[in-house]
Amino acid sequence: METTTTNNIGKYFRERIVQDIRKSYDSSKKVVFVEIEKLDAFSLNQLRNNLRDKKARIVVSKNTLIKKAFGSGAAVALDEKYVKGSTGIIFMDGDPVDACKMLVDFAKDKESFKIKGGILEEQNLDESKLKALAKLPSQVVLRGMCVNVLASALGNCVGVLNNILVQFVLVINAIHEKKEKGQ
Repeated sequence: METTTTNNIGKYFRERIVQDIRKSYDSSKKVVFVEIEKLDAFSLNQLRNNLRDKKARIVVSKNTLIKKAFGSGAAVALDEKYVKGSTGIIFMDGDPVDACKMLVDFAKDKESFKIKGGILEEQNLDESKLKALAKLPSQVVLRGMCVNVLASALGNCVGVLNNILVQFVLVINAIHEKKEKGQ
């Protein structure tokens, strides 16, 4: 009887882990799968802290549970190469570019840490695409670039309108001077 109770508790916890992984994916839609084999505890905690700063978090789970979470009912098919070896799932709630930059930098420092691939808005991305994503400017920088383009366009528009007004005033002034000379 005691073994049955233990198996039921274990089954309950496994089902709960699958639900948590699926719920996390459904809420973020931005996931990166990483290889964490031979990564020491200090480095893993360092990674967790860095991810927290980027509004992301890592979940380490058994590959069978990850496959089950991304199995039936998932919006995107999970690539099998993502769930080989010791797998960590990084759920990104913030800017994916910032998190990918941090992951690429972390992978450069730690040989045992590898980026396998990911899912971004229901699109499978391999390691090379994630590295390309990391090279993009962050959302804050892109917003600044957009504001700069808009500001320069508005400035040019104001300059053109100002030039038209100045020419109009000069024409009116010339007509006025001509009338004064003619009288």
